Amino acid sequence: MVSLEHRRRVASIAEGDEGKDVTVAGWIENQNDKGGIAFVRLRDASGSMQVTIPKKRVPPEVTAALLEAPRESVAAIEGTVQRSREKAGGFEIIPKQAVVLTRSESPLPLGVVDKVDAGLGTRLDNRFMDLRKPEVRAIFKVRQVATDAIRQYLFRNHFFEIQTPKVVGAGAEGGARQEQGRGTGAVAGRRARGNHVRCGRAGAP
Repeated sequence: MVSLEHRRRVASIAEGDEGKDVTVAGWIENQNDKGGIAFVRLRDASGSMQVTIPKKRVPPEVTAALLEAPRESVAAIEGTVQRSREKAGGFEIIPKQAVVLTRSESPLPLGVVDKVDAGLGTRLDNRFMDLRKPEVRAIFKVRQVATDAIRQYLFRNHFFEIQTPKVVGAGAEGGARQEQGRGTGAVAGRRARGNHVRCGRAGAP
């Protein structure tokens, strides 16, 4: 059994790890069986790396687990870091142990690394997989940085953040009935002198 207690992010594996045993976990992005040797591409939130399987050196049950699992299954792998001049990042892992934590359905409703574009309807119906694509995830990373910068600026200027279910945009309403009323909009509050708080509707003076 592979222990995840000391799991490493793929992007954290560096020159000082060469020859050491590490544990990584993530989605099985791709598999390529060439007979005596096989390759598995493992991806986590930080990046991806190659797992090289020389079949004479790797236990057969480990080989079977990694090659028979459907793509986008979640696997945990313990193995030895080895330098690789042919792969981006410069390192690969020779597995000693592997376990498939979650098996994905096959066929996949939406490809993650496939070059064939899917329609918008398919992407939205399978949004949890669409967000695994680097180009889609990058949009939300930029949004996160921008939102955090705005939030920190407001905090530094003594604004405070509130979240209330009564003040939402009309598009966020659920159900068949929407209440019409005054005061819908973003609310900003700022600390005044003393302990008083000023609040107001967006657009109000």
